[in-house]
Amino acid sequence: MRARFILALLLLLNLPRLSMAQAPLNTDTTTVNKKRLVVLGSTFAVGYTAMMVSLNHAWYSNKNRTGFHFFNDNKEWRQMDKAGHFWSAFHESRAGIDMLRWAGVPEKKPYFTVGF
Repeated sequence: MRARFILALLLLLNLPRLSMAQAPLNTDTTTVNKKRLVVLGSTFAVGYTAMMVSLNHAWYSNKNRTGFHFFNDNKEWRQMDKAGHFWSAFHESRAGIDMLRWAGVPEKKPYFTVGF
């Protein structure tokens, strides 16, 4: 189970690299392809939910639950988690913009939409 989770996580993290060399499938941004937009939205919702449930199970299944609290994690992670958050947010945003372009969303709107 853990090996499959790590393999899926590595594949997910490398998806932006795998798609870099491909030309955009839809360069027409005058009309929004609503079918593609619905596919993107539903795929994102299902994928995000599955990822959060999987990560919750992988990280917290053997831990006691406590209330929200702050603690200094420098000894454990040495700020690498911050770099990981930056790296993943950058690539998720870039991939989101590319997917919205594929759906035909006009050029200026993806930047606003992906930001949220």
